[in-house]
Amino acid sequence: MRWRIALIVFLVATIGLLVFYPLKLQSGPQIPSGVQEFENALVEIAKRVEPSVVNISAEKTEKVTVPSPFEEFENDPFFRRFFRDFQFPSFPREQVYRRRTLGSGFIVSSNGYVLTNAHVVEGFDQVTVITHSGASYKGKVVGRDERSDLALVKIENPGEPLQPVVLGTSSNLQVGQIVAAFGNPFGVGQSMTLGIISALNRSQVVEEKSYFNLIQTDAALNPGNSGGPLVNLRGEVIGINVAIASPGAFNVGVGFAIPIDIAKKLLPQLEKGKVTRGYLGVKIQSVTPDMKAIYGAGEGALVVEVVPNSPAEKAGIKEGDIIVKVDDKPIRSDADLVETIAFSSPGTRVTLTVIRDKKEMRIPVTIGSAEESTEASLPSEEEAIKVENITPQLREQYHIPSTLQGVVVTSVGADSPFYSAGIREGDVIYRINDKRVRNVSEFNSAIAEAKKIGRAYIWVRRGSDTFMLTVYF
Repeated sequence: MRWRIALIVFLVATIGLLVFYPLKLQSGPQIPSGVQEFENALVEIAKRVEPSVVNISAEKTEKVTVPSPFEEFENDPFFRRFFRDFQFPSFPREQVYRRRTLGSGFIVSSNGYVLTNAHVVEGFDQVTVITHSGASYKGKVVGRDERSDLALVKIENPGEPLQPVVLGTSSNLQVGQIVAAFGNPFGVGQSMTLGIISALNRSQVVEEKSYFNLIQTDAALNPGNSGGPLVNLRGEVIGINVAIASPGAFNVGVGFAIPIDIAKKLLPQLEKGKVTRGYLGVKIQSVTPDMKAIYGAGEGALVVEVVPNSPAEKAGIKEGDIIVKVDDKPIRSDADLVETIAFSSPGTRVTLTVIRDKKEMRIPVTIGSAEESTEASLPSEEEAIKVENITPQLREQYHIPSTLQGVVVTSVGADSPFYSAGIREGDVIYRINDKRVRNVSEFNSAIAEAKKIGRAYIWVRRGSDTFMLTVYF
């Protein structure tokens, strides 16, 4: 009897294994509940944010005149010595082409406003916005601000309901927070990448443009991600993807985003088409901890120059002062001061806390308008290069051939786009794009024209060498 019972138990167990174990194998290992919740959260973020993200394509027609191939001989002293009266044939060649760019953006209002980067749409005469549904609409650039690199685009006559994003805050971010980046990398289509906040308050120069107080992330950002949103785990936008730091045009884990609080402050002005900033009238640099023994402060903004007749001079700010507060807001760096003053409305009266001769002082000052000033809080591109008409003294100083006409570079800032392009002190500039340059007035005019298209082909004579350099603005 016992062996029969044992046989029955064995048969039942065998049948159970044959039936249920393969089912268990097919279902796979169980995912821990915490991991499953995290995965569900990411899927929910994608569902919530993707309908608000758009692709932006912009294009414009450009005309470029290719200079004469005889240019080098025309300005060569050795050639001119033997062929003084030789007349080179005119050789203008004009090329017309369409320049295109791809970027991203996100809907901030149901009536069709889209936030993106200024460099995505800057200088382009035709903007197209493609929504998540694949619908394509004509976009109008309502407002653009180059300093913050933000732009507001309006979708004209949308044929579908538009879902705006939820704007969060960037005031309480912490290193280590998980974030997701959305955009259109390399034009492949809408994508989502995951990472963390790697650092905060980064000041960075990317492609000759200065940025302040950026969010650094290792979420993959690539060309085409510019203007897309950086969001937290609640799906709230906390930044606008703007740049990458890379030896090539691809992601290496160092990407940057503009804090959303900056955009929120500028949105009302961008809607009106114009951004007006506050102006103090000082040139500054950050204070480092090792300066505390000398200046009495280990952080803040050190005033290195006060602009004449500026609000700062009228209030009594002096060279060597360290600004450590604006009203009750601590100032820890030059970028902090630039941002705080820039977002103060002209006419606002604030109190600066400064350290002077290791003593703290409170100085009231009325903020001016940046539009009324000829100086910025930080050196501008124009200040970063200085050219002069060629005089006999400068010809001798820089060994300039007697037949060469143009302007001579007498100084160039290391952070300027001119320096990045390779222009150096002593260079003679004699052509910009298709314009001959014989004096400072012609130089300024040609640069102003070049900025409208975003680049300048600058013809340079350095010693016995002649070459062309490209400056991007």
